[in-house]
Amino acid sequence: MWWNTQHSQHSGEALAADSLLGAMLYKSTRDSADLDRARQWVAWANAHDVVDDGLYGSLNPGDDTFVSYVEAPLIYAQYLMCQETGVQQYCARAARLSTAMTQVYGTAYTLAPLYDSIFMQWMMAYGQASGQRYWLALAQLNAAAAATNAANQQGLWLSSWWGGAIADPETHPNMLRTEAATTSLFAWTALYSD
Repeated sequence: MWWNTQHSQHSGEALAADSLLGAMLYKSTRDSADLDRARQWVAWANAHDVVDDGLYGSLNPGDDTFVSYVEAPLIYAQYLMCQETGVQQYCARAARLSTAMTQVYGTAYTLAPLYDSIFMQWMMAYGQASGQRYWLALAQLNAAAAATNAANQQGLWLSSWWGGAIADPETHPNMLRTEAATTSLFAWTALYSD
């Protein structure tokens, strides 16, 4: 998960995605190698990547930067690992992290639609699996805001979900990824609403 051979910067995003992928593959394949990889990545994250409020870092060792789209896959991965292995420590950590997310981020997600939609997708999956309807309600709230604020005059969802500027300096209105992310929010919300 390191960006370079000096190990000066890692990718929290890749760590989170690979952890979740390993847990999901194990659930599907029952191949112990998949579970072993997921355990390895989660153990590394829990030992070396925890910053404020017990959340996971995104960029550099010792950096306190954390972002929602790194947290959600690691939350859901640990929940799945708990369900598949019976190791309650994973469930307890997933629950603590999900609570921390509600306290840190509140209800209006404004980093950027492409990141916020990843968070919503995996937190809705976690919420459905764990019986926590809060995450679906949160996604529905953000989807309603996007339906109201994100569309341009042509009806394309190219702006911030809550109106105003998008917080991420590399994401700008009118980008295709903004449209795609908002569309995915609507799709995932519809899927989990059933």
